[in-house]
Amino acid sequence: MNLIYAITLFVGLIGSAVSYKVLVFNPAYGASHSNFLGKISDILIDAGNEVTMLIPVYLSNKRNQTGSKKVTKIVEIGQDPRTKAIFESGQIEGIIKSKVWTMDPEMMSLFGVS
Repeated sequence: MNLIYAITLFVGLIGSAVSYKVLVFNPAYGASHSNFLGKISDILIDAGNEVTMLIPVYLSNKRNQTGSKKVTKIVEIGQDPRTKAIFESGQIEGIIKSKVWTMDPEMMSLFGVS
């Protein structure tokens, strides 16, 4: 009887040793990105892994789109006040279209903010 308990314990320990803790970086700026990363997260959870989703908010209207039905650990990083002001002003598309070919690699310089 003790042999059966020992084997069960051994198999249980082996099974828990092969799971991983995975951090999924899922920026909140597009539904297609969120859906894709959410599906990957669901697959990882189904495989027995522990998934934490890190969501930096880029667009406030996309903040609740995780794309996953199974992720329970979600860490959200709030939207930067400077980018929030730019998006709320409604000028983002005009700024990007006018400067897209000549802009500095630093994203905030596009908006004149340092």
